[in-house]
Amino acid sequence: MIQANKRNWRKATEYFNKMDSDPNLALNTVVYSQIISIQSTHGRWMDALESYRRMLLRGIEPNALTISSVLKGLALANRWLDAMEIFDEYEIKGVELDVVSLNGVVDACRRAGAWEAGLSFVLRRMSPSSSSSSSSSLTKAASPPSLSSLLTQSANSFQQEKEKRGGVVGQQSRLKPNIVTFNTLIGACNTVEQSLRMLGSALENRLKPDIITYNTLMHICAKTGRWEKAIWVQRHMRSTNISPDVHTYNTIINAFKAAGQWRRSTAMIGYMRSVSVRGDTVSYNSVMSACSKAGQVDTTLDFFRRMGEEGLAKDAMS
Repeated sequence: MIQANKRNWRKATEYFNKMDSDPNLALNTVVYSQIISIQSTHGRWMDALESYRRMLLRGIEPNALTISSVLKGLALANRWLDAMEIFDEYEIKGVELDVVSLNGVVDACRRAGAWEAGLSFVLRRMSPSSSSSSSSSLTKAASPPSLSSLLTQSANSFQQEKEKRGGVVGQQSRLKPNIVTFNTLIGACNTVEQSLRMLGSALENRLKPDIITYNTLMHICAKTGRWEKAIWVQRHMRSTNISPDVHTYNTIINAFKAAGQWRRSTAMIGYMRSVSVRGDTVSYNSVMSACSKAGQVDTTLDFFRRMGEEGLAKDAMS
């Protein structure tokens, strides 16, 4: 019945509370895992953590699904250190956690801006050769600090945080990060160099980047005004036989806009058409914004007109 109401967290929670208060019913791990998962999925992290607390009070042992759902709730609450401690606790207990749980911890760090802690958490689960190697052409293309020095800094930072809480850093796990892990880390990076280090590390661990990897990389380039590097990432993306989508090109246009390269932003619309990628409302809004900031009134109005010719919906930004 709880699973049947997974799209309605209120009904699921009400039904669960009735079951939980019935002395004739003995709820098990599966039931608690289901309600915690539903509550976390709907962003009800406080309810999810309360259900988890009640589960522990009743002496019911969580499983991997329970932990991954709890970690999702902690990520939404920006409680990254709590997420790490829970992961370490069950890892030490021998619970076979999956990579979804690992990614939940990394996402908690990303949301809280604790990039170095997330990096440390992942690198402690990688072989020393992988975490310190710099043989990749991508890592060579990036500037210092090196990945190994970042590991040292972030490990020290994480250790200090744990000591403040009286915690113990867990042992290295056999659980290996996947490309989603690195995509999350890339999204948490503050600089292009850091994000390229993460991509290089993913490649060194024989992980295959996907379109999300490259789009996230280009987003970092765009928000820092590094349009040349965004173009370089897009070319590298094509060399791996991953076709850019409209989000890819929109990100590059935003990189041009951030750098004041309005002519390049207008040219990108034409290039998109040449490779059979149709620009959307976001594409045209970004181009018009770039032109407007550069004082190019006629060009701005021209693209506004072209939006109508393309049959694109105009919003408040337009």
